Amino acid sequence: MDAGGFGGWSQRYTNGNGLCARFTREPTQSEWDSAESSNCAAYPGPSGHCGAVCGTSFNYQALVPIWTALENARAYGSNGGLKSTGGEWATSDADSTVPQSVLGIEFKLGTSGEAAIGFHCGMTGTWTDLWGTSACYYAIYKHYHGATYISEPGKPLQQPTSATSLDPGVLNPDWANDSWQLKVTPTGEVEYFRNSVRFYTSDAQISGRFKLHAAFNENGKVTEVKFLYEATTTTEPVRRLAASTVVDNDIVML
Repeated sequence: MDAGGFGGWSQRYTNGNGLCARFTREPTQSEWDSAESSNCAAYPGPSGHCGAVCGTSFNYQALVPIWTALENARAYGSNGGLKSTGGEWATSDADSTVPQSVLGIEFKLGTSGEAAIGFHCGMTGTWTDLWGTSACYYAIYKHYHGATYISEPGKPLQQPTSATSLDPGVLNPDWANDSWQLKVTPTGEVEYFRNSVRFYTSDAQISGRFKLHAAFNENGKVTEVKFLYEATTTTEPVRRLAASTVVDNDIVML
């Protein structure tokens, strides 16, 4: 069973059967309810064939991104970390889908190299796709020498000098420890935060579907990142099979 991209779980019976579903997009309640049985090897044989019933907005909310389209980059750790393995801007990067119920992201960028992360709604194959004024990229960028830059559509990459009135330390941050946030308002503006202090709000409005995009230069990294939701989230799926019939119950993040 290859990864469906929305996370999930698998449970296996003594006869090898189990629930099986693969979703490459968020499934409907009907699709969830009609997940078919699969014929797996009987316990204690391998369970990797069972697949998983994939999490959805009504039973699971991803806490960290699942990085895909990795180019000269590697996911690491259990906190959504991503690091460059070579390359430069537009040749060292990765994407993640953004669940529809997400309000924003919170992340740390560490101290090595250059790194940027944010919401992107276009192509990311060239330097201009990231940093050109026409690029649809709402991001916070850690410069090689430690300076803070931000991007938004319609404006050149900039240091938020006027933001010092709201957050005096934003131009001289502690990259090892500071937490950064990007949040989308109900009207589509993107708010930029450091340690929960809002220091900038975009003039441009994001709309439609967009992805989470991280990009690197000089071996940068994102040390941790998580999605932000309006309400407290849980990683427990709400559907369960009878415990007496289950002999192998694996939580599987796809």
